[in-house]
Amino acid sequence: MEELQKLKNRLFQGQSEQNEVFGLIAVMEICGGYEQLLNLPLDAVRVIHKYLEYQAKQINKVKKK
Repeated sequence: MEELQKLKNRLFQGQSEQNEVFGLIAVMEICGGYEQLLNLPLDAVRVIHKYLEYQAKQINKVKKK
């Protein structure tokens, strides 16, 4: 549980709890679930999360056009 708290603090500084949960769910979908999420290095989780944010921004750009 302590590892999950560390992950939360490093990934979601200043975000609402709802955004934190949605972010973790999206990362778990990519990596294969909760167990795999806990086994990933924090840097890998950060990269996946940044990729998801980038992807969402690109989708929003396309929708605006």
